[in-house]
Amino acid sequence: MSMVESHAPNWEAVQGEIRCPLCDYNLRGLSEPRCPECGYAFAWDEILDPTRRHHRYLFEHHPNHNLWSFFKTLSGGFRPKRFWRELHPLQKSNRWRLRLYLLLVIAATCIPIVIDGFWRVPRTSGWRSFLSRSIRDDLAWRVATRFPWNMLNWPLRAERQQLVVGVSLALIALPILNYGLLMIFQQTMRKVNVGAHHVQRCVIYSADVMFWPVVPLCVMLVYNGLSPTREWDEPIAWTLLIEFIVVWLVMTWRLVSAYRHYLRFDHPAGTILSIQLMIFLLLLLII
Repeated sequence: MSMVESHAPNWEAVQGEIRCPLCDYNLRGLSEPRCPECGYAFAWDEILDPTRRHHRYLFEHHPNHNLWSFFKTLSGGFRPKRFWRELHPLQKSNRWRLRLYLLLVIAATCIPIVIDGFWRVPRTSGWRSFLSRSIRDDLAWRVATRFPWNMLNWPLRAERQQLVVGVSLALIALPILNYGLLMIFQQTMRKVNVGAHHVQRCVIYSADVMFWPVVPLCVMLVYNGLSPTREWDEPIAWTLLIEFIVVWLVMTWRLVSAYRHYLRFDHPAGTILSIQLMIFLLLLLII
């Protein structure tokens, strides 16, 4: 008897249907802990243990503690490996609350646009930041004729108000593009029958990182709006440019962790990085 067969459950003692948490395939009677339909590898105790079916703090599972579960879920992403190991596909997804969670994160991402909209006053001469507009103009000129760096030409030449709107919308577009491309990519793979809500979980809980830069950015915008010289225009512009790059990198890192520990793809890094390359090429066409 093989090692896999020796650890197979006693099916006569197991009550009810046991299904694959990703594709809902009936696993009863199998000896190998791998779904023959979608290829999901698991341990039998993960599937059979009823205590694993409710997450201890996930926003989806705690409607009676909305504020606590929201921020606990947000902070859980700081340790993506642990987060995705604790979140098991067998834990039922509440799709309405999952989408509500995304809407709350998107709403927070739009707050800088609202705040910046209160102060549309032309700036006057004042203290010049070491992150000056002349530096951005110089960089824009140097990259304008160098492919693919010419995609930075618009961000480096744009005004602060344009960057606030542009970066906020670009951040909101990132999870949408990732989800759409991952679903298309999935059609060519063995895991075609994996439920779409599992991919939504991976993308949404990876993209919630864009919530955190909102707080310091809003503080900077309020201070700049109250200042008669608008002396924080350039620090805000540089913060937005750096924020987009950092959020994109962290989101990618989290997605790799999600596909490795949650969906358990064989080549998670290659899958996610190929999607990010597609998004990058799409940005080249848009900007």
